[in-house]
Amino acid sequence: MLPNAADVALFRTALEHPLPKPPELQNRPHPGKVILYTGVISDLRIDYALLNYIARQHTDKTLLLVGPYHTHECRQHGLDQLPNVILAGSKPINQLPAYLQHADCAIIPFLMNTLTKSIYPLKINEYLAAGKPVVTTPFSDDIVSFGKVVYITPSPVQFSDYIEQAIYNNNPLVQLERLQTAENNAWTKRAEQFWHIVAPYLDDTTNPMPHKTDKAAALPLRINL
Repeated sequence: MLPNAADVALFRTALEHPLPKPPELQNRPHPGKVILYTGVISDLRIDYALLNYIARQHTDKTLLLVGPYHTHECRQHGLDQLPNVILAGSKPINQLPAYLQHADCAIIPFLMNTLTKSIYPLKINEYLAAGKPVVTTPFSDDIVSFGKVVYITPSPVQFSDYIEQAIYNNNPLVQLERLQTAENNAWTKRAEQFWHIVAPYLDDTTNPMPHKTDKAAALPLRINL
């Protein structure tokens, strides 16, 4: 069984090339640092109480949420009433690197429940490929496995403190370490892992990948998640 992966080549552009500032971050009332979340925003996975706490503890920063959301849920939890919260809505994937480049810290504020326990989020490797510091809850064993390069805590207070630490301690050396971690979780790596698993069951006449260096390029594999 193979875990999720990411389009590392796309997201590392946030680390390597200047990208335009997203419109939501232009002329905003809170010009300080930016805390970013990308992905689905819903009661099933998002810890709204944690988001509220983060926004209220970091009033000098903007909490930017990029992804589809339910208006009634955001209103129910008061997100639309917080002046430093921006709900940007869904964006095409090719626009996400720009949001990451102009953010200072990325977060995964997931609940810890049966659903999230089984999640290996695409966003973790997208964040890391962009070189961004990441703060997350320990919602799954998969996310805990990133403990060497991300900040992990179940505590809202420590989560908020980690955001400050992550921004303050960010530097080119740790950015490179994050990128290297993401590259080990690119789809080309997953393709190599796939062939490593199936190769022992293929003989020379049925194995379409006789040379290891050609595996990732020639793999006719599509994974829908």
